[in-house]
Amino acid sequence: MALMLLFRRISDAIDQAISKIVFIAIAGMILSITMQIVFRVFFSALTWTEELSRYLLVWSTF
Repeated sequence: MALMLLFRRISDAIDQAISKIVFIAIAGMILSITMQIVFRVFFSALTWTEELSRYLLVWSTF
């Protein structure tokens, strides 16, 4: 019984950590895409934002 409680606590801790990481990845993706739109319209386009948003999307789906 105590072992199951320990596993549940570990699982909850991992779940909270992963949720925070995914939130940061999606927020970074939104920021990257917004920067790309703003820079494409008003300045010269940033080349690294497309690749960053692609990688953040892939890692947030894992």
